[in-house]
Amino acid sequence: MTNLSELDFSWNQLTSGAESLTRITNLSRLYLSFNELKSLPENISSMTNLSELDLSCNELTNLPKAITSLNNLSGVYLGWNKLKSLPETITSLNNLSELDLYENPHEDPLLEIAEQGIDAIREYFRHKQAGEEKRI
Repeated sequence: MTNLSELDFSWNQLTSGAESLTRITNLSRLYLSFNELKSLPENISSMTNLSELDLSCNELTNLPKAITSLNNLSGVYLGWNKLKSLPETITSLNNLSELDLYENPHEDPLLEIAEQGIDAIREYFRHKQAGEEKRI
């Protein structure tokens, strides 16, 4: 399984076990949508080849900061979870062009900003780090 590049565990009612998947470091696409995951392991940072990560329709309430070390990520799908905030360091993912946050109870950044996409989120956090209030 070391050469596996794509893995789809969607629709499996997984509540845990994502930590064991982090040992498959060659994965470029991981689909875990429509499960019951409440969290992600910190060692997700070992999956440095990931370019696409689908975690939509789970029970996630937060993301580990370690996710921001996955520099190859270009698409992250987090719709229909319970995320209230994102790590500010998400802005360091320079290859990230798609970030789906649909139907999450956003507080930081606000839903109105999150719905505008990754560029608006980057700008929001840039202003926040500078101590400026970002108007919608």
